[in-house]
Order: sequence, then C-alpha cells, then structure tokens
Amino acid sequence: MSFELFERYYQSEDPNELQNFCRFTPQTFDELYGYVEGRISNHRLTHRRPITGRQRLVVFLRYVFRFDLIEIKLFRYITQGLSMKATAQEFRIGHQTVNSIVYEVCTAVCETMHREWLPLPKRQTWLDNAGGFEAIWFPRAVAAMDGKHFEIKVSFSTS
Repeated sequence: MSFELFERYYQSEDPNELQNFCRFTPQTFDELYGYVEGRISNHRLTHRRPITGRQRLVVFLRYVFRFDLIEIKLFRYITQGLSMKATAQEFRIGHQTVNSIVYEVCTAVCETMHREWLPLPKRQTWLDNAGGFEAIWFPRAVAAMDGKHFEIKVSFSTS
C-alpha cells in the first residue's frame, strides 16, 4: 500500500507531497539514492516482487523520520521496536525485513557519505575552532555539543 503511495507522491507534479511523506523532495531523494544505490540495489531476485533499492530507501526514511528524534534514531534504531513494527505494518512487510532494510541502508548511508559530510578534522580545523571558542570566552575548547545543559556545582573542598 505505502509503496504505491510513495510512487504516486514521487511522480506527482507537487514536490511537497513527497516531502510530506518522507521529508525529502524528489530531487533530494534522488541525490541521496544516487549515493547509496550501488549498496542497496544489488539483491538476488528470490521473490516474485522483491523490494527495490528506492523502496528500501523510502522504508528507511519513513522509519527514521517517523518522529522528530532523527539523530537518536539513526544511531539507536534497534531499540525502537514499536516504530519498526509500525513501519512494517505501514508497508505490509515483515518486522525482520524492516530491521534488515534499516540496518542495510543506515550502513550504506554512513559508508558512502561520511567522507563528504563528516570529514576528519585537520590540525588547522582544530586551531581555527579553538580560536573561535577563545574569542567567545571559552579557552582550551575545540568543540561543543548542543542540546544538553549541565549544572556545575562547586565542591565544598575547593575554595
């Protein structure tokens, strides 16, 4: 059912329809699929209607973007069984099939895109970051993480 819905939205004149379905416009979907196509499309034809590479990608996107916890789900997708079962029901495929598709596509995304999107920092990158933090009163800092605030309490033993 949802594979047919995906195809209808993908071929629609209105790019917002696909974006509402999997949070990607047809152009960005095609760009992402171009990155991972070789890793998720090479499946033996063991079934009458095998799940194509594009369908595998849309299952992954629907699963990952089901809630707004995108970063958490990308790294902890295994622990979210309820969402995986909901995705399986939505596409009328097995829970274990969704599990293997999510693992396969997540691995493909990480392996093909990490060099471009998460390059290894060079020495100059660290020095530039340290200079930027020092300029805003954080000496000896080279990076920061957003989303968590810590309350720091001074111990009684220090004066």
